Amino acid sequence: MKRGKGQLDLSFGMIFSIFLIIVFLAFAFYVIKSFLTINEGAQVGSFVNDLQNDIDKAWKGFQSSEQVTYDVPNAVEKVCVVNLAGKGSGGNTGLFDEFDRFSSDPSDNLFFYPFGDLQIKEAKLKNINLASITSNENPYCFSAANGKVSIKIVKDRNSQDNLVNLER
Repeated sequence: MKRGKGQLDLSFGMIFSIFLIIVFLAFAFYVIKSFLTINEGAQVGSFVNDLQNDIDKAWKGFQSSEQVTYDVPNAVEKVCVVNLAGKGSGGNTGLFDEFDRFSSDPSDNLFFYPFGDLQIKEAKLKNINLASITSNENPYCFSAANGKVSIKIVKDRNSQDNLVNLER
């Protein structure tokens, strides 16, 4: 009789240990996912800040034409400049409707696609010639690959409005 009870206690202890291991692993995966989400948010915030700084530098200058490569989260496929006051046109017209529906602020003009779990999904860039950038394509998208997106920042000295254009 004692022998059977001991085996039952040992088996309950083993089951309880396995249960605790599963709980600890689940918690560890949750914490890791949280850190990755925070990292992606910081990366998007850093991208927007760096891009705005480069735009401001060109805007304050006399003339500029610089190709710059930025880091974005690997989940981002496209970074798009969108004129929500206009209408969708060009090859990304379907994305225009999605950005328009999603936007919480009509003055936002920079969007990340797909939205996914990104904490920052849209932003507002200042000192850009939005009408010129989106004149043929609205939204005007830059493809991202392997966590990198390349944007050409251009300011023409003959420009009447003194604003910066973004090009592929």
